[in-house]
Amino acid sequence: MSDLKFTDAEWQGMEAACGCLSKTLRDNILRVTQEFLRLEFYQQTGGNVANVKVVLESYDKAASRFFNAIFADPPGQSAASIHAHDLIEVNSKRLGKSNESLFDEMTT
Repeated sequence: MSDLKFTDAEWQGMEAACGCLSKTLRDNILRVTQEFLRLEFYQQTGGNVANVKVVLESYDKAASRFFNAIFADPPGQSAASIHAHDLIEVNSKRLGKSNESLFDEMTT
């Protein structure tokens, strides 16, 4: 949906109906149209609030387990703690942070 573009004729049709459209207004029209189409597609493919709630609850549980592995488990004592620390280290290096460990920065 992000590749949606209106042709010059379509913009002219909108301007004939609504008046002159500034660049900002055109950008906003395009943005809300894309958002509408994304939501419409989601609704037509069976997405609903209950499914979203299930997904969000699973993310919440995973985030809680990750948080506990970082801060509740003694460092280096469980597989979850070791894996969580490794994920933080790998991703901090990928982001090009300072030479100091991101995990060390977070805990201090």
